[in-house]
Parts: sequence; C-alpha cells; structure tokens
Amino acid sequence: MTVNVSLLLRAHGISVLTGQRRLAALIELGSPLGMVDQDGVNFVVQLKDGKLIYSEAAIGQCLSIPVHRTLIEPLIINATAGQKLELRPIPMDRIPSADPVEWLSFVGIHVPGAELNEIEQRRLQKYMKLHRTEAVTDGKSLYTLAGDRLAFCTPPQR
Repeated sequence: MTVNVSLLLRAHGISVLTGQRRLAALIELGSPLGMVDQDGVNFVVQLKDGKLIYSEAAIGQCLSIPVHRTLIEPLIINATAGQKLELRPIPMDRIPSADPVEWLSFVGIHVPGAELNEIEQRRLQKYMKLHRTEAVTDGKSLYTLAGDRLAFCTPPQR
C-alpha cells in the first residue's frame, strides 16, 4: 500500500488544522507549501520521491497554512540484507494484533530482503510501542513487523 499524504504528514508530527483535503492535493502535486505551527514558526513542506521535505523558512507573502507540529524522530533500522530504512510511526486508534480477524486484514505479504536481526526487531517493537502503533512508513510504503521481518500492511482508517 502506498502512503497517502495525510498519513505521511501525521507520521512527521504535522496535524493540519483546516483544509486537509485541499492541502493533501497540493502536496501531492509537489508544490512547496508554507505552514505556520502553534508557536508561530513558519516552515515549508514539499513532497519529493515519496519523502516529505521541510525547511524552516517562509514562502514570500503567501498565506501560511495553520498546523500543529510535534517532533517525531525517525527510527533507522538495518535489514540483514544490508538495506537501511528510515521509519516513522503511522498514527493508529486501535491495535490490529489485539484481534486475530483484524490482524489478518491488516498484515500483507513480507517485504523481500527485509528480514531483521533480533536486536533490530526489538528496537522496532519498542519504537512502535512508544508511538502506540503497529504501522511505520519510509514515505513510500506502510510496514509492520510480522515474525522476523517487515511486511506490508493496511492500517485501519480513522
């Protein structure tokens, strides 16, 4: 499953206060957008190759979109095949593993080459528990931990 812009913004700790659909459409077009957070700090967000890029700057005289922003540090893990992934949590209001039926509709196929050693598995589990989620993203796809490797997933919609 590809990541929709709303989930990607929330994975970066950005909650849009108004105009969520319009904002998502503009970001998907690759337009740089000015935003202002709860502390009055202006910054610019742009989507490039599935990655959300933002800088602490303002765009000219344009009206900035009001957002609430929190700092969410990514988790960098290394797969046993040598692939390095920078992951961010996807907000979830319920945990699929609590219900076997929901888990089966949540978890997808394993990601080729994304086997994790025991230390990386524990780090990822701790990170997901900290953020109360079972889904993470690299900006391009959604993943969960299934056994000793990453699997694609489809989080329940809010």
